[in-house]
Amino acid sequence: MSIAAPGTVVGIVATVALTALSGLTAAVSPDDLHAQTSELAFDRPESWGMKFGTSLAMFTGFGAPGATEPGSLELGLEVAHVPQVSDEQRRVGFNGNKLEDMNKSRFFARLRAQLGIGGDWAVSLGVVPPVELGGATPLMVSAAVGGPVATTESARIGLRGYGHLGRIDGDITCDAETVAAGVDPVRNEFNCQAISDDRLTQRYVGAEVSAAFPQGDWEPYVGVAINYLDTSFQVDAMFANTTSRELLETNGVTFSGTAGVSVAVSEAVRLAAEAFYTPLSVVRPPSTDSGRDGLFNLRAMVSYQVR
Repeated sequence: MSIAAPGTVVGIVATVALTALSGLTAAVSPDDLHAQTSELAFDRPESWGMKFGTSLAMFTGFGAPGATEPGSLELGLEVAHVPQVSDEQRRVGFNGNKLEDMNKSRFFARLRAQLGIGGDWAVSLGVVPPVELGGATPLMVSAAVGGPVATTESARIGLRGYGHLGRIDGDITCDAETVAAGVDPVRNEFNCQAISDDRLTQRYVGAEVSAAFPQGDWEPYVGVAINYLDTSFQVDAMFANTTSRELLETNGVTFSGTAGVSVAVSEAVRLAAEAFYTPLSVVRPPSTDSGRDGLFNLRAMVSYQVR
């Protein structure tokens, strides 16, 4: 069996990424922005929902960056479980008064590629193609650059910087089940009259420091990161004989951490699994105090070293 040359594979991945970026650029063009725009505090319930969805797509490194050869190429598939939120957590619309359909899927997947650029540093690319799942269609592109900064016999410290641009389209404000309930004041309490076509736009940049502790083929690791999120939610819904096309925007800083293990199955194949956590601030009325309602999930990746 022949394997495509790294340059060819990188070209294919780059083409996919450019296509995705082209779609994302169109997705956030000025024509899609509407006159009614609200800038929300970072701990409003609506902001919490945006932070939760964006943090699910945080581009972690699955270990501390290690030695890489210039031109080396590693291809991977990442899969993560998506926690299902309670009705209390889903009540984020209208400052915590309206249930939103946030439980669209139980898992998240991303294609990944890493290319060595010299000096043991590497660039990484992640792409989530626009495949509809559970009534929502994502489209995301992530990129990172990282490398080791200190190495001893028992540990390795690495740094990564990363960024992300993405969107999720779906019937979040007025989902199909709610609309089908008609005038039922319990199942359709805000009188949704048509299935909505909403859009969550995700933008973030971050920096991560991580440490790995090699134990033969096994490599436990931990990491901490600081992230700046700039997210928005475009409402496109009709309820109570009113069409709402409000744009909700929020931005702020979050912190996150990972702990996991990477295993070299063979010279070419690597498996990694980790736990991810980020504490997310939120004020849920009638309370006026800011609390923490964090995201915890499990993630895994399988990768193949082309050369």
